[in-house]
Amino acid sequence: MSRPPPTMSSLPPIPASIALLTGPPLLGIMLNWWIFGILIVQCYIYRLSFPNDEKHLKALVYTLLLLETVQTMFTTADAFHWFAFGFGDMDSLGELFLSNIDSPILGSIIAFIVQLVFCGRIWALSQSKILSGAIALFSVAQIVGGIGLGVVNQISGGLVGFRNRGLAYTILWLGGSAITDTLIAVSLTYLLLKSKSRNKRANDIILRVVRLTVETNALTATMAIIALSLVVAPSIAPPKTTMFTCPCYILGKLYSNTLMTMLNNRAYAQGKFNLITKETPVALHSNTLQITTLGIKSENQPSSASFSEL
Repeated sequence: MSRPPPTMSSLPPIPASIALLTGPPLLGIMLNWWIFGILIVQCYIYRLSFPNDEKHLKALVYTLLLLETVQTMFTTADAFHWFAFGFGDMDSLGELFLSNIDSPILGSIIAFIVQLVFCGRIWALSQSKILSGAIALFSVAQIVGGIGLGVVNQISGGLVGFRNRGLAYTILWLGGSAITDTLIAVSLTYLLLKSKSRNKRANDIILRVVRLTVETNALTATMAIIALSLVVAPSIAPPKTTMFTCPCYILGKLYSNTLMTMLNNRAYAQGKFNLITKETPVALHSNTLQITTLGIKSENQPSSASFSEL
């Protein structure tokens, strides 16, 4: 049962540091919408460039797009709850509302999906059970932490007591994400550089994939570390501020765009700037490179440099 709307005389006083409570979630929600727009463009480019991709890849892309759409709608509902329906009400501002679902729960699920895709590629390249198993283990840890944090906060209440109530889950979620992304970046960089050949064009393509891998995974890892630091630091931890909400709101979107960037990179690597829909190998004299799903397959090294299998 919803509480009756408060009168002006019954509202709690607004503190002088109100911007530290309202600013971060507002900025995070706006950035969330902005990055969602980038994701839609990425999905549109993917649809034009690779209409003949395998059905499971298309299902993966559109599942992520659906999850991100739901997450964006939930964050918009948060904005209306805090800044429209609850405008000027400090009690409403202290409620977490749907942010338990759209940030830790949906964000960790999206991260888990993307991380497992990269984990599968690392397994295909290295055939290392230890390496791929470690990445999968930390990815499972972060989704357990994210879902656990969302459930505990949804049951227990609002912003007050958030740090004590959910600190362990927060460390598991954001710490696990950062470790997983770091392992992915280091592993793929090493494995891809091993596949370098004497052909300059081939090496240019490999270095482009390496650069994208490092940049995108470093971005998600850095954002997770920033969010965790904003929860752990006593002077700015909730409920004193809500600074942690800004990076948490956009973390899931960064993961989705990371995957889409790697998928759409095939169009650039193959010279498909005009969105040609037919994939063709890049002939390089005595060596032929096939630009595959998330990397490079050399006909001279079929087992150690293939990203094509899920």
